Amino acid sequence: EYASFPNEHSMDVDDEEDEEKKLTYVEHKENGNKAYKEKDYRTALAHYTIAIELAKQELEELLDEDDDAKKKKNKSAVSELKSLLASYYGNRAAASTMILKYQDAIE
Repeated sequence: EYASFPNEHSMDVDDEEDEEKKLTYVEHKENGNKAYKEKDYRTALAHYTIAIELAKQELEELLDEDDDAKKKKNKSAVSELKSLLASYYGNRAAASTMILKYQDAIE
């Protein structure tokens, strides 16, 4: 049985509004894709960056697990999350390139 990683980690979209919906890293990536398709590259860049930060937090938690049995269960989730992170970085690089921020794209 493999562990799945929950999308519990979220970040306020707008800190000024407490009632604003909190989004998961997957939702931020989807919103980034939508913005990219609409050629709103700065918004896409922001969503991809938030998705990366939230996914990295999730990855850290999975890797910091002390229980060996849980570590084994998390192995699949860690692999999947690393794959997601790679795509998020690629998407962010593409958005950076579209707004001529080439140096940001390679970092």
